[in-house]
Amino acid sequence: MPRLSRRGVLGSAVLLSGAGLTSWRMLRRRPQPAEAHEALFEGIVYERENRQAPRPMVLHWLSVDLSAPGVRFLVTPGKVDSERPLVGKKTTAFLAEHDCQIAINADFFYPWYSSTIWDYYPKPGDPVAVEGVAVSEGVPYNDSDGHLLKTTLWISKDNTVQIGSERPPSVWNACGGHRLPLEGSAEDDELSPRVAVGLAGKTLLILVIDGRQKGYSEGATVKDLAELLQARGATVAINLDGGGSATIVAQGRGILNSPIDCKIPGRERHVANHLGIFAKKLT
Repeated sequence: MPRLSRRGVLGSAVLLSGAGLTSWRMLRRRPQPAEAHEALFEGIVYERENRQAPRPMVLHWLSVDLSAPGVRFLVTPGKVDSERPLVGKKTTAFLAEHDCQIAINADFFYPWYSSTIWDYYPKPGDPVAVEGVAVSEGVPYNDSDGHLLKTTLWISKDNTVQIGSERPPSVWNACGGHRLPLEGSAEDDELSPRVAVGLAGKTLLILVIDGRQKGYSEGATVKDLAELLQARGATVAINLDGGGSATIVAQGRGILNSPIDCKIPGRERHVANHLGIFAKKLT
């Protein structure tokens, strides 16, 4: 095999870097995906919605019928009485491990940083802790009075869902977040990818909004989240971890949204815990 000269090696490197730069620019200019509205599983409907105002946004909605046969939930299990009860894990890995039909990232967590594709934490298996209450199938692993978040998504074994600071009598799964005001009192803040869960009667609404992708989906504020969920009939809602953690996955479909980590669209972050949904396949 002929050896490349130094000039040849440099030329190849320039071509490769140029090709990468071109691909990156094309990715940044990519069009929004086609809108969609379809039943994924019994009791679970997915909708992808594009918006241009007040800025480009791609919204991913899940409507979960809490009374549908076969629908049940799972928050990632953790080690009891451990300072860092969880390990870094992608949402896709959680879904595959537990054979869920739907999974999203859940609680805010620490420690974490995301500098480059070589310099980030957590990597797979790195220990982490969540900031809010965490219960998995009746087993609490972050349930003391010292938790950092005051709002919790509480789910009983019979799919009774409550969102708030007071612990209900029966808790089977739980994860924490920030209260999302729905009565026009939410304040605007920075644009970011977002994940929120709202309750509208017997329907659980999950909203994931892509962000930090100019011209494709530039993100949402907390006020945007509140208005969108209220317009869909939510009476109470919780803002879960967003930013580079925002991910929604469906069995057989893979990642439904466009996550972003280390400023790379499509790159999935390792997070602490997740909210999984089980449902029957469509007949």
